[in-house]
Amino acid sequence: PQDTEPPITDPPETTAPPETDPPETDPPETDPPATEPPPAGFSFTIRGIDDGQPIPRRFTCDGANEPPVVTIDGVPGTAQQLAFLTEDPDAPNRTFVHWVVYEIAPDIGEFSDGRGNVTYGLNDVQLLDWFGPCPPEGDGPHNYTFTLFALDTRLDLEPGLDGRQLRTAIEPATLRESSIVATYER
Repeated sequence: PQDTEPPITDPPETTAPPETDPPETDPPETDPPATEPPPAGFSFTIRGIDDGQPIPRRFTCDGANEPPVVTIDGVPGTAQQLAFLTEDPDAPNRTFVHWVVYEIAPDIGEFSDGRGNVTYGLNDVQLLDWFGPCPPEGDGPHNYTFTLFALDTRLDLEPGLDGRQLRTAIEPATLRESSIVATYER
C-alpha cells in the first residue's frame, strides 16, 4: 500500500464576526463647570435721566431744579474714591460746570445733594450744589455730560474746588470713568 500523505490544504477559513460599531452611549450628564459671571462694568444711572434722551424739565432751571439721584454700580475693587462732574460742553463761551461732587466713598451706592457723605465743589454759578440745565433760549439742544470717575488714590481735597480744579486734581489718580450724555433745550 502506498503511503500517501494527506493533501495539503489551507486551514479552514474562519469568518470573523462582522465589524460593528460599539454601541453608542451618551456621555454621562454633568453640570457645566461653575464659572463666575464677569464683573459688571463701572457704570451709573440717574433716576429720571436716560442716556441719549432729553432731560426732564423738573431737573432744569425751567422746572424745580431738582438734583439728580445717582446710583453707582461695578466700582473697581482698587478704587479708593469716586468723583462726579456734570458739564455742558455746548455752552456759548466754554464748558459750563453744573455739578461738582467728590470724596465719594466707593461703597456709597447712591448720592444726591444733601444725601451721602460727600464733598461739593463750586459750579459755574458759584453754588456748592446742583444747578440744572439752563441753556440760552433758542440755542438748540445742549448735550449735558454726567461723568463718574473711579480714583486709585484717596485724595484729601479741600471743599469748594471748581470743576476745572477737580479735573486737574483727579487726573493722575483716575482708574476708570463712565459717562451719560442727555440733552436739554429751551
